[in-house]
Amino acid sequence: MAHAMAHQGGARAPGERSLVYTLSGVHALIHAIELAYAALLLRIEAEFGTNLLLLGVFANVAAFTFGVGALPAGVLVDRLGSMRVLRITLAGSALAALLVAASPSELTLGVTLALLGITTGLYHPAGFALLARTTRRTRDVAMHGVVGSLGIAVAPVLLSGIALATDWRLSYVALGALSAVGFLYTLRLARGAAPETPSGEPGTTCCGQAAPRPDPTPPASATEDRGAAPAAAAALRRFWWLPLAVVYFVNVIQGFVYRGSVTFIPTHIEEQITGAVLGVDGAALAGALATVALLGSAVGWYVGGILAERLPAYPLILGAWVATAPLLLLISVADGAPLIVVTFIFVVMNFAMAPALVTLIADFSPPGRIGASFGMMFFLAFGMGSFAATLAGFTADRWGVDAVFVVLAAVSGGGALTSAALYYLARGSRRSAAAAPS
Repeated sequence: MAHAMAHQGGARAPGERSLVYTLSGVHALIHAIELAYAALLLRIEAEFGTNLLLLGVFANVAAFTFGVGALPAGVLVDRLGSMRVLRITLAGSALAALLVAASPSELTLGVTLALLGITTGLYHPAGFALLARTTRRTRDVAMHGVVGSLGIAVAPVLLSGIALATDWRLSYVALGALSAVGFLYTLRLARGAAPETPSGEPGTTCCGQAAPRPDPTPPASATEDRGAAPAAAAALRRFWWLPLAVVYFVNVIQGFVYRGSVTFIPTHIEEQITGAVLGVDGAALAGALATVALLGSAVGWYVGGILAERLPAYPLILGAWVATAPLLLLISVADGAPLIVVTFIFVVMNFAMAPALVTLIADFSPPGRIGASFGMMFFLAFGMGSFAATLAGFTADRWGVDAVFVVLAAVSGGGALTSAALYYLARGSRRSAAAAPS
């Protein structure tokens, strides 16, 4: 399991820190582009005079293509290399953002938004494949998530400000310009820091350093079987896909719970808070809580990254799930200031498991397929997560908004059970290796 531990400490390779900072900035930009349409929706409606139903369809198409883009991106990462795909993402997003800004009609707007969704959707497999090969990957993944969350929280305010001062089209021009700047900067990184070899080729880290060949058995966080007999190793290799599939499922549940909850948290706050809290009107607080929740995700990424460097991944993920279900039940019955506090803690806990999940996917990915593994991860997370809003809407319409969080608590219980199964698989692998004759 030397390879799993090799990336967790030690001196950084030349240019690696600059690469991590660049990826974090690009992550924030990608999510800013993703949220731009929602932030500018009313101004787009005012210009085109289009009904909100059609504009909502455009939003669904853009979100769907954002998730679908992760699938080809994963394959391209393994064939072309992560840095090449990153440059394609930025160059394509720059062009697509300018096309959105120049859209002369509703139909053209829908097509260009779909194109922008595809180009931005290419990012996550490329970015995470690069981060998975850094020296301090868990901490780097956490910082990457923190900056991305901050970008999500700040982007709507900045883009709305640009639209108010000028025009909504200028917001997309600004995003296109930033994407172009990012593309040019990655050309500089590619010459001095990051590899051009496909991520599937063993023997290369993110910054051109020699790396150990991947061990086909589960990672060090799962087993300590460096001396395992060939028979035990063969048995583990035969079922290499099982722990990866379980990690995928846990990741899908995490995204599902988060998407379903944040969809109705503002409405729940507005219903439960009557009068003022700390001098702030309940209706105004409901709108502001979206930013608070997103900032909670940044805290979760940061705390999760620190914990994932110090604790085994499996108990960390299981503990986060065990805490999530009761927090959701508390959200369903709390009101006033306690509701805000519990909601923030829930978002922190929901994202605290993310760095460990990303690390496990990198560990369990078969040699030469890390890009495809991350592509599938983000396709499942974004695709399956989109159904959470539908389930939450059906639940709220039939039984009330507070029932949404009861249902999501039950789903979180499934996440805890699945995480327990993952922990059991890891322990079983370790015991099999220990019991094998040497």
